[in-house]
Amino acid sequence: MAIQNRFTALADGTGEWDTFKDAHTKVAEEVLGFRRYVRHEWISDRTRNLVEKKRTARLNHDMDQYKDLNRQCKKLARQDKQNWAKSRAIQGEAYLATGQIKDAFAHFRNLRAACPRKVSPILDDHGNLISDKAAKAHRWKNHFEQLLNHLSVPCPDLPSTVQKDQRDCQEPSELEVYTAVRKLKNGKAPGLCGITAEMLKDSGDLGILWLTSVIKQV
Repeated sequence: MAIQNRFTALADGTGEWDTFKDAHTKVAEEVLGFRRYVRHEWISDRTRNLVEKKRTARLNHDMDQYKDLNRQCKKLARQDKQNWAKSRAIQGEAYLATGQIKDAFAHFRNLRAACPRKVSPILDDHGNLISDKAAKAHRWKNHFEQLLNHLSVPCPDLPSTVQKDQRDCQEPSELEVYTAVRKLKNGKAPGLCGITAEMLKDSGDLGILWLTSVIKQV
């Protein structure tokens, strides 16, 4: 209802994307607020700063820098978790040495919950199960060598001229936009604009009118 009231107040100026986006984000912030995410204690400040830089690169559409920062973030996150687990284990052993059994096993339970291990055996060439880490890596290597290294297939001759699409692309109607919005799945993450499917569905007829006008301007 709040988002519909916002579009009723803005009914005289349809077609502006920034206004359309701000109307959704401001109402969502007022009604729902921001979700508070749990901060993992094992992530260092250095890794958090690198994550913010990665997010900025993604928003600026700098994909080369984003990919490089993404690799660095994953590497630092693994190191942070390993260092945190090592410190927890050392502290638990210290509690055991001093006879504080309850505190020691509390640390060990916390460590086990944060670092689950999943061992999934795979089949070798002869159909036998293998669970050893080195043997599994060797099996995957052989599998992809056989899968990817194959004889080249000759490419058929393609036509030298490409026919242009003569179909007339008409502007979408409000009914088509309304139908497309209703088919969107709920519970999905929004894009860079921050507008979810639920927000579009709750914007009402005026929201569909705004969205149709924005699409026609593209």
